[in-house]
Amino acid sequence: MKKFKLVISLLMISVLVVGCGGGNGVGNSEPVETVKTFFQAVYESDAAKVVELIDNNRVEFMKEDIAKRHPESSIEEQMAGFLSLMHMSYEDMMGEKWINELRYELKEEKRDFATVTVDAIVDSTLESFEIYLVKEDGKWKLDWERLWS
Repeated sequence: MKKFKLVISLLMISVLVVGCGGGNGVGNSEPVETVKTFFQAVYESDAAKVVELIDNNRVEFMKEDIAKRHPESSIEEQMAGFLSLMHMSYEDMMGEKWINELRYELKEEKRDFATVTVDAIVDSTLESFEIYLVKEDGKWKLDWERLWS
């Protein structure tokens, strides 16, 4: 549990650093598929796909913040750094094929809000956390601000 919380904390800190916290498979109509796509993108270190999965308001905020703090860098470049850390941490906790250790369950779905529970076995212990989503233009996106609040 401590290792898993550490990874989530690292991700949260990274998001704060880069902004205070479309494509193939992006914005699927089903919340669970969107969360699976997110973790697959983390597994593949696909920063552009992760950015496409974040709610539009947060993406705009992050872009503005990055433009002020790191004008030579893009949101995708900033995201790539912590995706790499996240991937390495998951690999350390769950093994090289950590993506196969995750289980997803739809906890709640309303008109434009959903919650997906993600389970993982870490050090022989079941760890669970929730991913929050919002629907934008008919597509499910990660509710980035609520995810880290």
